[in-house]
Amino acid sequence: MGLLGKLFGNNEDNFEGEFENWAAKASKEELSEALEQNRQKWLKTGDYGPTEDILVREMGNRLKEEWENDPNRDPNYRWTDKNRWE
Repeated sequence: MGLLGKLFGNNEDNFEGEFENWAAKASKEELSEALEQNRQKWLKTGDYGPTEDILVREMGNRLKEEWENDPNRDPNYRWTDKNRWE
């Protein structure tokens, strides 16, 4: 069925591809709003679909890039430094 789905255009694969493209182009606020809407839907219905995975992955990638490119980040900072009694 996978081959026939590719030949005749399986709508689920097409939707996921379009959604990934949208997620890659969307702003951080749009992603946050979409994630919250999906979370509310998940709480009501219990349906957890592939769109949530795409949103969470995209948000994680953006936060990772933001953290890595932060000019104020100290490479020598350790979480234990915060709790020193010096």
